[in-house]
This record gives sequence, C-alpha cells and structure tokens, in this order.
Amino acid sequence: MNSNELDELFSVFSDDLEILVEVFNQFKLEYQTYISSIKTEIENQNSKDLELHAHTLKGVMRNFYFNPAIAPFEKLAREGSFDGCNELLEDGEQQLIHFIELCEIEINKKNVA
Repeated sequence: MNSNELDELFSVFSDDLEILVEVFNQFKLEYQTYISSIKTEIENQNSKDLELHAHTLKGVMRNFYFNPAIAPFEKLAREGSFDGCNELLEDGEQQLIHFIELCEIEINKKNVA
C-alpha cells in the first residue's frame, strides 16, 4: 500500500474517521484468523475452502481500498494449484502487517482513538 492509497482510504472516511478506526480495530483482531484459515487450506490442499477464505479476506481488504497478494489465491484455488502458495501467503501476510502499521501511524497522526 502506498501513501496515495492510504490518502484515498482516509478521504473516503473523512466525515467519520471513528467508523474507520472501529472497523480497522476489528480487522486487527481478526486478520490472523483469515491467514490461519488460508494456511490450513494450503496444508490440506483444499482448493474449495482456500478459494472461500481468500475471497473473504479479499472482500474485507477492499473495505480498506487495499488489494494484498492474497487476491491470487482465488485463481490458484480454482485451478487446483498449490505451487508457490506458501511464498505467496508469506508475502501477503507481510503486506497486511505493513498495511496495519501504516494505518496505525495515520490514525495516530489524526488523533482518532
């Protein structure tokens, strides 16, 4: 996520940053569950549930105008391909962590708690 994307996110919620903070804080509590579900489906090579969990996480992230490396899992799952999934997940997870850190910095700058 770059600063322009982050600016877009905060501009969309400019009238009610408290709602953004509330949704963001809920996401911080739940994102590891999404990642764990995806990891489990990769380990089990369960393409149907991998597609479902990836789609769910992608949808949640679209609320934040962010499309991490998680998005390709849907396509890979439909194809029944698990090649490179662990590396892709690791990259996606790092992007999510970076997104969370950037949002926290911006939220603190805007003094919204």
